[in-house]
Formats: sequence, structure tokens, C-alpha cells
Amino acid sequence: MKLQLQTGSARLRLDEAELTRLLAGETLVLTVAPWPGARWCLEVALGTVLSLRREPTLQLQLPRAPVETYATTLPRRDACAFALADALDLQLEIDVRDSVRVRGRGKR
Repeated sequence: MKLQLQTGSARLRLDEAELTRLLAGETLVLTVAPWPGARWCLEVALGTVLSLRREPTLQLQLPRAPVETYATTLPRRDACAFALADALDLQLEIDVRDSVRVRGRGKR
């Protein structure tokens, strides 16, 4: 799992194995240590609504239905987009090269 942050937007990129685990109900965890003594943790899971909480780690809950629908259309280059309270645009992407390797080429 990779996370890219910019002012007002975030891009979350998963591979096929991580997507499979997420759809199976697992929580994905990304831990980053940007410098000695610092540790940031993001937990990503599926739920019914989009939410972002901090307790004590950052917990992102994605709505299951759009993620499942998006997964059925892979491989594709565009993202599954979400907006969180007009403050954050979130893009969920699945690595297209990995999707082609796992699923084969999509029908165009």
C-alpha cells in the first residue's frame, strides 16, 4: 500500500493482493517512520460509509459498495474517487500492471 498526500487530496494505491485482503474484511496497515523516533500509522478498512478518524492511529473507512463495483471493472487506469467533507479528495487506485498480470487485459 502506498499513500501520496498533497494539500486537499490523497492517493491510496493498492496492489491486487491488498485489494483481495481488503474485500475479504481485513484491515490494511501502513506504517511510516519518516525520521528516528517518529511513527505514523494508517489503517484502511471497508465499511458502510466513508470516514476518517484518529484514535490513536489514523483510521480510514471506505464504503464497501463502490470499492466492490470498482474492483469488478479492473484492470483500469482511473481511480475510484471519494470526497471527505469538502476537505479531502481521496483517490483509490489499484496498480494497473499488477491487475493486468493477475486478471489479464480488460475487454475494450
